[in-house]
Amino acid sequence: MCWPHQIFSIKNLSIFFLNVFISISLILLGNLLKSLRDITVGDKSDSFNLFASICS
Repeated sequence: MCWPHQIFSIKNLSIFFLNVFISISLILLGNLLKSLRDITVGDKSDSFNLFASICS
């Protein structure tokens, strides 16, 4: 290999942490959207419907 081992491992580690960060962000975003949808479906008050129409 022409890559030094230390640089190669640091590069792999940064890619790994980037993937973990993206995965956690997507999971949290999905949970947030699901809870917002449950609130808007569960409660038919005008303020929640207005909030949902603004966000969509």
